[in-house]
Amino acid sequence: MKKKSILIWLIAAAVAIIAAAVTLIIVFKDAIFSVPPETQYTFINPDPANAETDTGMKIDGVFDETVYEENTWFYLHNANGGNTVDVAITSYFGEKGIYFAYEVRENTPIYV
Repeated sequence: MKKKSILIWLIAAAVAIIAAAVTLIIVFKDAIFSVPPETQYTFINPDPANAETDTGMKIDGVFDETVYEENTWFYLHNANGGNTVDVAITSYFGEKGIYFAYEVRENTPIYV
């Protein structure tokens, strides 16, 4: 009999907690689920930092600098089912920064 009354009290407590949570969601639904209109949004993104690069280095996505030609490249070929990809990776430690170069080629055409 005592186990039965404890079980009833636990069920009643769970129902009360769920009811309280639902009530809070209903009361504060605008504060929880609404996104302010664009006119009320006040965050302004800061200007991007323009880092200084080493002499002869240009961050443009084209690896035509001499350091990339002189460095050792790591090549990886991965075949997953009918899809294949080739990846080439190298890095360069300059005086003003670390430079990474990645070249990825997907060999399987994607049809949409």
